[in-house]
Amino acid sequence: MQNIPSRQMREEIIATSLRDMLSAGKRGADFNPGGFADWYQNMRANGQLRLLAQHAPRELMSGLSDVYTVARAIQKAKANEITTGKLNEFVARFNRVLRKVTKWRRNTRNGQG
Repeated sequence: MQNIPSRQMREEIIATSLRDMLSAGKRGADFNPGGFADWYQNMRANGQLRLLAQHAPRELMSGLSDVYTVARAIQKAKANEITTGKLNEFVARFNRVLRKVTKWRRNTRNGQG
């Protein structure tokens, strides 16, 4: 980064790189909160976030931190989300057990159990 002559050019390169990384190089690509949270955590863990902060505006670093906070919360919430297919499977299994219990209770009341 030191080879780039002006701070403004470094900031533009950082902004373009972040945009491309966050959109996976596709225009109009959806933001992936989990991917961003993982990227930010990795950057922080290996010290690259401090390196980025040396060349990026303070407002950008603050914004990235804010987005990370929200993205991490979304990532945690999604980890506890039950997909429709899994819920349908659970309901079907529950109903099978409930039918067996109901049949057993009916049989015991009629003296068959």
